[in-house]
Amino acid sequence: MSQPNLAQAFLQNFLGSSPPWYKHTIVGFLLLNPLLGGIAPAEAWKSNVVGTQNVLNASRASGADRLVNISTDKAAAPTSVLGYSKRITERLTAAAAQRTKGEYVSVRFGNVL
Repeated sequence: MSQPNLAQAFLQNFLGSSPPWYKHTIVGFLLLNPLLGGIAPAEAWKSNVVGTQNVLNASRASGADRLVNISTDKAAAPTSVLGYSKRITERLTAAAAQRTKGEYVSVRFGNVL
């Protein structure tokens, strides 16, 4: 949800439902899609960074007590656009946590062999 009209619709949904906490992640397909890191890096930016900012804005506006940003192990030592964009989402979430009364956290999941 990176376009202004989608962000506004998202905000209205948050304000209308007011659940006590939110979980934010991108669709698993996008996480594994090589296009995000190669041919279409702008999609990683829109899906992760702009989408996360929209979720954070809506969460604050609706007074959510908690937000969990689901990240990836690729953010630990980023070598791709996907990794860097997820690292940015973690930093955005941490910054939002300092500006709100609620608990805003990021968790990383990854492939462990």
